[in-house]
Amino acid sequence: MTWRATLSRRRYVLPTLALFSLLAAVFFTQEPIEARERPWRGPHLSEDGWYYYHYLRSAVLDGDLELDDDYRELGNWYGFGYTATGARHNPFGIGPALFWTPGFLVGHAIEKVWPSQRGSTYLEGATRAEQGATLFTSFVAALLAFWFAFRWCARYVAEHWAFAASLLAFFGSPLVWYALYSPAMPHALEACLASALLLQVEPPRERSVKQSAWLGATAGALALVRPQHAVFLAVPALQVVVELWRGDTATRWRVVRSFAVLAGVALLVFSPQLWLWKRMYGSAWVVPQGSGFLRFGASLASETLFSSRNGLFTSTPLLWFVLPGLVLAFRRDRVLGAVLAGLFFTTAFVNGAVWDWWGGGAFGGRRFLATYPVWVLSFAVLLDALARSRRLRRAGLGLACGVGFAGLVLQLGVLRAHKAHAFSWETTVPFGERVRIATGLRLFEGRASPFSFPANAWFALRHGVPASRYDRSVGPYLLDERLPTTNPLLPPKKHDRVSFMEPGSLAFLGRGFELRSDGAEAAGGQGELFVPLNRSGRLVARVELTAQAEAPVFRWNGVVVPTVARSTSFELSVDAASVERGINVLGVEAAAPVVVRALELDEGADWPPDWAKVYPTRSTDVALAH
Repeated sequence: MTWRATLSRRRYVLPTLALFSLLAAVFFTQEPIEARERPWRGPHLSEDGWYYYHYLRSAVLDGDLELDDDYRELGNWYGFGYTATGARHNPFGIGPALFWTPGFLVGHAIEKVWPSQRGSTYLEGATRAEQGATLFTSFVAALLAFWFAFRWCARYVAEHWAFAASLLAFFGSPLVWYALYSPAMPHALEACLASALLLQVEPPRERSVKQSAWLGATAGALALVRPQHAVFLAVPALQVVVELWRGDTATRWRVVRSFAVLAGVALLVFSPQLWLWKRMYGSAWVVPQGSGFLRFGASLASETLFSSRNGLFTSTPLLWFVLPGLVLAFRRDRVLGAVLAGLFFTTAFVNGAVWDWWGGGAFGGRRFLATYPVWVLSFAVLLDALARSRRLRRAGLGLACGVGFAGLVLQLGVLRAHKAHAFSWETTVPFGERVRIATGLRLFEGRASPFSFPANAWFALRHGVPASRYDRSVGPYLLDERLPTTNPLLPPKKHDRVSFMEPGSLAFLGRGFELRSDGAEAAGGQGELFVPLNRSGRLVARVELTAQAEAPVFRWNGVVVPTVARSTSFELSVDAASVERGINVLGVEAAAPVVVRALELDEGADWPPDWAKVYPTRSTDVALAH
């Protein structure tokens, strides 16, 4: 299908443009969120977006990428220092700045013709016109993501189901947030480019050199926006493997030539990021946040999907129905279903390997936005299957409409509550509490979230606790959970304490323990405590308890640990090899009932590791950060 044919079907063009015109009115009149200063209504730079914008402003206005003056004038909120090459540390990529450039130039021209009032909040390069026009580029990208995903989906199901699925996936996912309220983040660009890439995918034997070049440019641009999305190159790569296996000599030559062009163009498009890394860090192939920022051997993929700390399915519940959609897609077309599931779960695996897998202080599963077209097609296949079913057609479609409507109403409430900071952006919020705050309904309070299934069921079976405990226990961490390389000014947390005299300590209770007024009691003398950690290295634990018999035995993740009895507690030394990412289990074994009053943790001397201390913060950076 050609691009011209894609754009020539007008039945859905006008409704799409009308819808996004209404959204554009919201975009330009909104009360901004998380902006450092709010002198006007409408889009503002916020969150990590400042650091993407620093590149853009410096390149266009100064003709360089020296960020000292930009940090000084616009701010350096995280307090980034200098790398070993003497360049300013900025771990954020250059891709969004490149895609925002046309919008910035338009805004800059408007500012020259109709200059705004100058002042501390109207610095050159960051005026209302310049910020608004720049961030409108992200809004347009969201529109294109919607359209491209719809057209791609329409290849496999009827257009009306494809359009309905596009609406559900847009308004029931994080994309609507990053299109309207947080356009300074790169996620709308990701959704757009991923949808464009899948729209262009054709069998390599049928792909011309020009089409291969365009596909390579799209893949390179997607990786340029966020390097993790290089995994999308697996789709054409697998196509090549299949064609080489099946084809004759002539076909194989065309396939190899097609992929060579694709890969070469993709690398060329991605090369600005390689050049910047080489200039900034001394190597073109580097992880700016430090070599240990990605932990593929300890990926928390399931947490990125099911956890109540920005899990994709708990923050945007409608997307849970992507799972049955993937199953139906695989049953309909095994190759297509395998591609969809592969992209989705590979993205989850990569996201889970990231140090802050929850995405920091953000809304929802933001790092999944490149899988937006996968959500659309999964929804469409599900709707199409219900419509084709003879026995379930009416009841199934009726149920789908009811669930879809309820999900969108809940999503609207969650968006409003999140925008008003009714939720903490940095902690675990159980799904029932999220629903209560968003809608006033107490449907799931104290109960297991249906959108954490099956992860919560497996958690309950594994640890011998109610499934509802998953919502509280998976997500919060003790001691340092962030890295100095990503937020140098964040005070280190060398000590942590859990008091089992407080209701909030329920998240740390495992099998055998119950919360009482005087602490956590193991009536049978044996029980387990949860110790969630997101850092490596040694630590020292102190357990304050009352035991009615001899000193208990302590096990850390099933292994007996050395214990020293103190006056009111027992001190445990845990070596680095015993510390796991996620929930560690501290077992207590005694011959009589045990009551634990508190658990204290101290960092070992080996934290933070050397790779997390490579970008020192100077005293001037502290001043710039404020």
